[in-house]
Parts: sequence; structure tokens; C-alpha cells
Amino acid sequence: MKHVRKWQACWTVILGVALGGASAVYGQPSPAELADRVLEANEEYIQDIDVVTITSEVTDGLAEGSVTTTRFEKIEKDGRPMLRAVHEGEAGPMPLAGTHDGELAELVRHAETVERDRHDGRAAYVATVRDADFLKSLGELQDDMADDEFAPKEGRVWLNADDLTPMRAEFVQDGPAGGEMRVSVVMQDYQRHRGLPVAHVMRMEVTGMDAMMSEEDKQAARTQMEQLEQQLAQMPEEQRAMIEAQIAPQLEEFERLMASGTTTMEVRVTDVSFD
Repeated sequence: MKHVRKWQACWTVILGVALGGASAVYGQPSPAELADRVLEANEEYIQDIDVVTITSEVTDGLAEGSVTTTRFEKIEKDGRPMLRAVHEGEAGPMPLAGTHDGELAELVRHAETVERDRHDGRAAYVATVRDADFLKSLGELQDDMADDEFAPKEGRVWLNADDLTPMRAEFVQDGPAGGEMRVSVVMQDYQRHRGLPVAHVMRMEVTGMDAMMSEEDKQAARTQMEQLEQQLAQMPEEQRAMIEAQIAPQLEEFERLMASGTTTMEVRVTDVSFD
């Protein structure tokens, strides 16, 4: 399952939940030009923000019910103001992480192509990255890439052409035993907080996850499930019923994952506050 955690980390670094906007631009920029616009937009939309704290909750899928609270502070990086995560709550998706510290702009800058497209009925730029070394180097992933099993093939991000907010992203990686895993994330329900656009809903789907799991990994997961069932069977009926009710959604999603190699997650922002 470590490969799944790597890709989850990748999404929290690349996407977060929002990026500041820019004026509507209808030409087709180069990757470098679009990356510069992303940085300019970011600078504009965090100009009145020194510290922001984002709380989010996993409302569906694996880890349902888990809550993450992250604090971001303004710093200067390469002569530009950025927002950097300085405090993390419980492990989980971190809205805004990586988006306002320059990582998204670097992703766009390393794109092989930038094309015009439409997403959800809106004009968009889609940037496609096939630089595997760069994809491996992203943020939190760079210290966890010692093995050769992590083999990213492609990253793609859709930016709203009017305000440059990320609307969708997809990543594909080869599995160690053949096949590939695809991660798709959609950001919706943008709301402004002191001018900062924050997507209050993020939906993620992972397919082909079984390609990233060896038979030993699968057997270990099944063994853990069997051990959990045995522990539950030994509990008093009232206690067992309470715990089963709490973990039923996660068990359902886990069984779906083991059967199909597919899992989903929905994350909702529940609070945005400023110091």
C-alpha cells in the first residue's frame, strides 16, 4: 500500500485545493509562460494573507471520517511570496499544500505541451508532463523514491483558463509487475476566502491499484482483515456492534479495492480561518 500513500502525497503536494486566479487569457501560452502566470496569480491572491488554517474531512471512501487541520504561513521563496505548510494535524489530504509554494507552477513549467481544452463546460489549459525524473522529485516524494518500483509515466493538470484554478488532474504510473495505476482528482465548489479561491470538494478515484500490489502485499492485507474479524468476534456483542458500525464504510471500500483494484475518496473543506 506504500505506493498508494506515495500518490496520495503527490496529490497533496501538486494540487491541494486552490490556486489564485488571473485575468482571462485566450491565447495558448508556452509552459514557461503559463507557469509565470500561475506565479503571478498566486502572488495576487495571497497578498492580504499572512496565515491561513484549513480543516478538511474525508467524507467518503478509505479513511472516511478522518480530519486534517493544516496551518500555512507566508514566506518568501525565490523573491516571491508563497504559502508554506508549517503545521499538520492527523495524516491525510492537505488542502492548499504544494499549490501556493510554487510546486504547481513548476509542474506546469516542466510540461511537454500546453493545449486548450474544455472541462465541465469551461475553457481550460491542459498541461501534460512526461518528465519521470521531475515527477519523482515532487515535494514529499523526493525522500521516498529509493526503489525502482515507482515509475511515473505522465501527469496532466487542467487549469481554468479564466482564473487558473486547478479543475482536474490525472497521474499514471507503471506497476512493478506490469499494468498501470491511474489517479484522477477533480476539484469543485470553489469559494473565496479573503480573495483566495478554495475548492471545498475534492474527489479522487484510483484505478489499477492492484497493479501496484504484489501477491505478498495482497496476502498480507487479507491476513490483517482476518485478524480484525477474529478480534471482533471475541468482543462483547454491544462493543462489537459499535465498532463494526464505525468501520463499516472503510471495510466496504477495502473489499471493493481488493476485488477490483479501484478505490475512491471524497474530501470536503469544513473550515477556513485566518490569524
